[in-house]
Amino acid sequence: MPLIGVHKILVSPDGRLRAVFLVVERAPGVWSHSPKIIDQAGGGVLIDLWDSEWDAALDWLADGKVKLDLNRHGRAEPCALVLDPDTRTFELFDRDGSVSPLTDQRVSFDPGQKGLESKV
Repeated sequence: MPLIGVHKILVSPDGRLRAVFLVVERAPGVWSHSPKIIDQAGGGVLIDLWDSEWDAALDWLADGKVKLDLNRHGRAEPCALVLDPDTRTFELFDRDGSVSPLTDQRVSFDPGQKGLESKV
């Protein structure tokens, strides 16, 4: 049985966003850090990668956006996602590069898809 637990919580410099990372041991010694990003000011979950195979490194950008460098366990294609909490849009790089709206508060990567889809 894999080990699972909340490993770290990061808060954006302006205090608006909180990233809670769920850490899962995918294989012996292989860990993934999957974030859930919560808008503490506006309320709601902006993106939820828990229950996924995505591993992420997070950077808070100067313009209030969030950059996630993403890798999927066992896959060779990393990508990057830039999330804009003001417009509730994201830009996904190394895929099609288009800007798409976040139509639901709770979205996640589906392992079989190249984009985001609703979990609600």
